[in-house]
Amino acid sequence: MFESVPAVNENKKLGNQSLETLMTQKERLTADKFALVDLELSVEEHAALAEMQIKEVGGLDSYGVDSQLVSKLKTFLEQVGENSPEASNKVASLINRLCDQVKVAFGQEAVWLTVRVSVPTNKYDLPRWHQDGRYFTATEPVYKFVAPLIGPQTLLGKCDDLEKFRALSKQLIDDDGEYNLEIQKALINEVTEMTIAQPSQGTVFLVDDEEAVIHSEPKMNVPRLFISILPGTTDQIEEWKKQCEEE
Repeated sequence: MFESVPAVNENKKLGNQSLETLMTQKERLTADKFALVDLELSVEEHAALAEMQIKEVGGLDSYGVDSQLVSKLKTFLEQVGENSPEASNKVASLINRLCDQVKVAFGQEAVWLTVRVSVPTNKYDLPRWHQDGRYFTATEPVYKFVAPLIGPQTLLGKCDDLEKFRALSKQLIDDDGEYNLEIQKALINEVTEMTIAQPSQGTVFLVDDEEAVIHSEPKMNVPRLFISILPGTTDQIEEWKKQCEEE
């Protein structure tokens, strides 16, 4: 059944670290498949996020290394809620900082950054449990960092029968790209939700693996500013960019 479990105690130590210290517990990350990290927000960053308004749905993607990223993010954030240049620039700089820290943490050259803003909707009232598949060619485990800077945390789940979960997942989306509600409910019955992420934290989790972490969008009952950062080599991120452009 779909239920919350007190997983906080199991991963308490992982939630007390930063991106800069993440890989000092690499063996733990490898075993658990995910880790919680403190965003280490400054007083000014907290204030800027508190000031931000999200009034429309939108998104921004950046592939590789972009010297104009902060400027592009600032413009994007100003437009989605008539936000001040000062607050938008502070949040844009925060996102850029997190991109840099993810690169350093995983010893990589580049990232794929996704920024998504959303307004309240009932679209995600039922979890859409899934695992992230292949992004690019890799010989080492691939991890992704996600964090809601505003709004609810990404849901994480665990499943005792991953083989059944994957079999159901293959039937989740029909040929028209629509979600099959009955399959969605069947997946919910297979997953136990872990309510572990706290405000001002991000989550690093394994992707592109049979044991990739199961996760879902949360209920969107308030505005949300969400970022996802996938680290990789320049060639890997370019490979993923080409795939996205072909779709």
